[in-house]
Order: sequence, then C-alpha cells, then structure tokens
Amino acid sequence: MDSGMQYNQDVLRWVSNVNGDGKSYRQDSRPMERQLKENEVYGFYTPDSDQFYRTVMLKKIGIDGVLKPLISNPVYGDIPDGIPRINPEQVYQYMRMHNMRNMNGINAFPKTDVPKSYGGIKG
Repeated sequence: MDSGMQYNQDVLRWVSNVNGDGKSYRQDSRPMERQLKENEVYGFYTPDSDQFYRTVMLKKIGIDGVLKPLISNPVYGDIPDGIPRINPEQVYQYMRMHNMRNMNGINAFPKTDVPKSYGGIKG
C-alpha cells in the first residue's frame, strides 16, 4: 500500500477516535424546538388554559403557494398520542417570520372580557 493511502487511513482512524462512540451528547439542557413542516399536524396547549389544546397544520393555500397555518378551535382534553407537541410561540414565530396579517389569538378564550368562571344567574 502506498504512503498516501496509509496516510488517509490514519486520518480516518484518528477522526473516528476523536468523535467518540457516535452518540450525540448535548450540553444544553433546554428542550429542542422542532421545525414545522408542511402537511404535518402539531398540537399545543393554549397559553391561557392548560386544559385546552389546539392543532395546527401548515398548508399551501391560494395561488401564491405560501404555507399558511390552519389552526383548529380549542379542544378540551389532552393532546392525543401520535400528534407531536410544540410550543405556541412557534406558531407566532412562524406567522411573524412570514409577515402574516391574520394573527388572531391562539388562546382558548381570545376575548379578555369573558370571565374565567361563570357563577350562575344573578338574582
């Protein structure tokens, strides 16, 4: 074997030795945020109530072909298994990044003047 091939093998061996066992170890303890993809359904708990969740899906709508978020109505309960959970801030971030105008609230109760609990009929 010529010296050039031996050198390349030595370099590859050294690179594989310094990279460890091939597992990735993160030093950051913060959870990673997943990148939102087209036609994938994601779920998030509403910021104002952890008893409600919404689903969101990015879909190409219209002639321009821009991905727009389709956000469901609030649903009482837990996010079903199989639907990846995201932070609601990611939806706002996506909408801001693409300069979208329709940024209605993603809360379960968008109006702030609605009382959180109803005490019954006043007599």
